[in-house]
Amino acid sequence: MDEIGLSYKYLCGQGYDGASNMAGHLRGVQALITQEQPMAIYTHCFSHSLNLCITKSCEVPVVRNAVGTVEAASVFLSASAHCTNALIKVLEEQQYTDSKKQRLKALCPTRWVERHESLITFKELLLPVVDVLEDLYTSKASEASAKAFKLSSAIKKVNS
Repeated sequence: MDEIGLSYKYLCGQGYDGASNMAGHLRGVQALITQEQPMAIYTHCFSHSLNLCITKSCEVPVVRNAVGTVEAASVFLSASAHCTNALIKVLEEQQYTDSKKQRLKALCPTRWVERHESLITFKELLLPVVDVLEDLYTSKASEASAKAFKLSSAIKKVNS
């Protein structure tokens, strides 16, 4: 803070993740700042706390399986132009207005909190996604057809 000319005078709080280099009560950044300004109360960062809770909840089998199904469907439907165009075609044919989105978003592999946007998009496009998967698995016999069938079945199982 000294290097950039900020004063400790008005500092009233500080929040970091739980790593010892930041939160340590002896040599962590929060301890050093508290020495300069005792009124700067340390709080574990709420975003990091939420991220830890979400990460822990993803160990619950039903949550883990649902997120895995969403991820697999997102990857499958964006892996080829054929699948991506099939989803766009279904959205146009159905004049789908529940969402402005026309494609699924990939799930962020490292930040669980950021996955919410992907899950919201998947929920918004759920019916067209199921329809396009059914179209893909009934249209031709192939590895993609088998994958579409598995994904459709998994989504319907979770959804019912």
